[in-house]
Amino acid sequence: MGPSGDRTTSPPLDLLYVRNKLTGSGPVVQLISAVATSSTTVRVVWNVRRQRRYIDGYHVRWRPAAADAEDGFVDVAIEGADVTEFEVGGLRPYTTYEVNVRPWYRSVVGLESKTLQVRTREDGKHRFFVDISCFIYGVAQWLGRRSLAGGFP
Repeated sequence: MGPSGDRTTSPPLDLLYVRNKLTGSGPVVQLISAVATSSTTVRVVWNVRRQRRYIDGYHVRWRPAAADAEDGFVDVAIEGADVTEFEVGGLRPYTTYEVNVRPWYRSVVGLESKTLQVRTREDGKHRFFVDISCFIYGVAQWLGRRSLAGGFP
């Protein structure tokens, strides 16, 4: 880094050296979580274990996890070594996705993190009714008909 701590003022690092740092001893990025925040979005959170100074950004990658899915990963490049989360949008409701993250520096791409699976939420179009009754202190209490958000897998 330059005297002010700004990476943009420092000269580029040797790419072979950086490749060794980002791929030499296992993944640099640890995928912490992938959580569905809606029926079409997933929040991905990661941590950098080491070598942050050799990172310009990250590739967040995802694809449907279906056994017959031959789709490759969708890849979004995010700039900034200090970024540690990203919200993936435009996904299909109630679909399981595989997600991972890879660091990059200029043209060098590091090893991918472990891959996590996450299922998006349902779209809310499917509701069902359930009759609920319970016993409180031995007395039957009718709770009636309630609408529960959700559906059947």
